[in-house]
Amino acid sequence: MCHKSAVLNFIEHMAQEQLKYEMIFAENAEILKADQPKFDAAMVQIQQSPLVAKPGQRWQSTQETADEYLACCNDICRSVPRDFNDRVKILHGAHAALMCLVRCKFAQQPESVQLVIMKRHHELDRASHPTPPMVSNRELPLSKPSIEPRPITAEELQLFRSPDNLHGKQFILSPGTGESGMYEVIGYSRKRDKTIQYEVLFDDCADPITVNAKEMMAMLEDSIYLP
Repeated sequence: MCHKSAVLNFIEHMAQEQLKYEMIFAENAEILKADQPKFDAAMVQIQQSPLVAKPGQRWQSTQETADEYLACCNDICRSVPRDFNDRVKILHGAHAALMCLVRCKFAQQPESVQLVIMKRHHELDRASHPTPPMVSNRELPLSKPSIEPRPITAEELQLFRSPDNLHGKQFILSPGTGESGMYEVIGYSRKRDKTIQYEVLFDDCADPITVNAKEMMAMLEDSIYLP
């Protein structure tokens, strides 16, 4: 019970922290965009900042190192900006904190925990933007299944590696647990590097979440099928 409580607390903390730094980044980026040339230069500087890991650089994954790094980023983000350069510094701090959370905290967790963090983050993000979008642009609610769900066969799992075969299919994630939920793969896109990103809509969420191919396969392995 204590272990389960600790995991739930970690999930909530991760989702809250991720949303916090995303909002700090977005708020300062919006202000910096008032001077587009300076903003573009600031975004280039982010990749050159000593706070940001360079390509191929490995983050130290110990809890002690990550917490110290995040505390430093948090101090930067809590500072009161006096000018444009201060906001650039805060932008750097929020970006660095997000990278550290993902690389040193999120990536160390089992895929099942990662998926729950993503779902909780999406719920918090939706709650922080209470104004409903136009109904005409919203996805229709998922239709309730009229047939009995069943396990995914090995052959189907192989077929679902193709996005065309997976598009439009419905599943139930983590059946029999308190975190179970019905979802549908409502779309996908292929990035320039040929990787696939899926749009997944849960029945208790107003907007879809985006997952990569690895995350999608992990979800399917923990799901049952609604053919």
